[in-house]
Amino acid sequence: MNISKNEKIRHHQKGRLQDWRQGAAEKYDKTVDSSSDVQWSAGETIYKVGENPDCAYLVVEGNVIIESPEGLKLNEIGPREIFGEASILIGSKRTVTAKAGTSGVKAAKITHDYLSQIFSENPLLSAVLRKIEMRLIDSNRQSEFLARKLGELKKSLEVIKDNSAKNEASLNQINKVIQEIENSNVID
Repeated sequence: MNISKNEKIRHHQKGRLQDWRQGAAEKYDKTVDSSSDVQWSAGETIYKVGENPDCAYLVVEGNVIIESPEGLKLNEIGPREIFGEASILIGSKRTVTAKAGTSGVKAAKITHDYLSQIFSENPLLSAVLRKIEMRLIDSNRQSEFLARKLGELKKSLEVIKDNSAKNEASLNQINKVIQEIENSNVID
């Protein structure tokens, strides 16, 4: 499968953000007090879109599902990864919903003050991360838009299938486009 230049760039940016999250997690591991651990059962909501952020979290055990405002799965965060930092960094309300994965999750709280201290000590790092987070938010919006459009295409395809078998060439073309979108790695 040929990968477009934009897909390569998105993949590279996602990798760099994950590298930062991993590095921050390793540094924070050294200062984490296990008394700050919190736990959620499988499927339990950790925070919702629109809530004010009070902290970020470092996953200790289990996994976290990150969903768009419309419920599209955007990512899955695992052990030694950080989530919830974006809203603190960019100074906004939560832009996604976080839920505990199938086996629940145990995480350490990373306070707003701790993150603010890190960002204030290194304004260049803060600016770069803020830009990356803004791009991630935009990418999430694009994924949600594409998922919505994909749903519309699927509904149209069903209507066409029900109404007429004469449109076989059109159906095949629509199916091909749907498969290309689903296989493009834009939507997990």
